[in-house]
Amino acid sequence: MTLADRIAIMKDGKIMQLASPNEIYNRPLNLYVADFIGSPSMNFLHGELKDGNFVLDGITIPMAGYDFAAGSRHDGKAIIGLRPEHIATGDALASAAVTAKVKVELVEPMGSDTLIYATLAGETIHVRMDGQVQVGIGDEVEIGFQPDRASLFDPASELRL
Repeated sequence: MTLADRIAIMKDGKIMQLASPNEIYNRPLNLYVADFIGSPSMNFLHGELKDGNFVLDGITIPMAGYDFAAGSRHDGKAIIGLRPEHIATGDALASAAVTAKVKVELVEPMGSDTLIYATLAGETIHVRMDGQVQVGIGDEVEIGFQPDRASLFDPASELRL
């Protein structure tokens, strides 16, 4: 990611995406690329697009600021991808358009960062937090994010919406 102007992500001898590191990280063309780039990898939550909102297990996420891919469908089953570092906690919640509370199930202190694992809408997510925040298993943490930083995918074709 740091040495190239363009990167080719390949699978089974086929190029999945050829683009700048920034484009691959922020606008992956499919689920494979989205999952491949980043450590830890992107969180994927299954739901449905309805009238410009992503809906999953009682949570409604307005997607008004999302930049849909040209020609993509806008209603039906979908997968939303959220990078762990794009999920806000603490003071950063003030700018989050969508918030929810989760219970911490696992904590990985990594020095400058702390990685927590929790369940949101019945699916496990990982969240990258400030390493100095004291958090333990069983704690309730408020999380949030900006929908325009998410990625939406069609579950059938696995292509970006």
